[in-house]
Amino acid sequence: MAKNSGTRRDQLSAIAERYVGANPPTTFRIRAVSTKPFLQASDGSWELDLTPRLGAGADGYSVVGGSLMSGIEKTVEIGISCFSPAELYLNGKRIFRSSFTDEINRDLRHSIDVRLQEGRNTFILVCRRTAAGFGCRLSLPQTTVLS
Repeated sequence: MAKNSGTRRDQLSAIAERYVGANPPTTFRIRAVSTKPFLQASDGSWELDLTPRLGAGADGYSVVGGSLMSGIEKTVEIGISCFSPAELYLNGKRIFRSSFTDEINRDLRHSIDVRLQEGRNTFILVCRRTAAGFGCRLSLPQTTVLS
């Protein structure tokens, strides 16, 4: 319990000094945040269909990134169904690369067991636009996703 002593200025100064002491200065962090985030489907998966967002057109690539937050180190299952050629990276390591069969069959689902570290886990999805489609469906574990 705090003792009520000193002037209001002294009390506010003590609070501010406590905050600064508990929150050391860090560099600025720039984060890209979409005003139109991807939405989850009724089954909990993320429909990352890029054609409506980026339009149909010539062959090209798109990179989608996000962070998975985990309170503990654990192994989880990630599912992926491709609409186009795709590669999935977790914490800088490629964990999935689609094949021709994956890209022509949207109902084909792959399950990948991955190890999440405690705290922030960065994932990057690289998709290539083709006549067949552009994107994928991603099933992530029950955890916070920052896009």
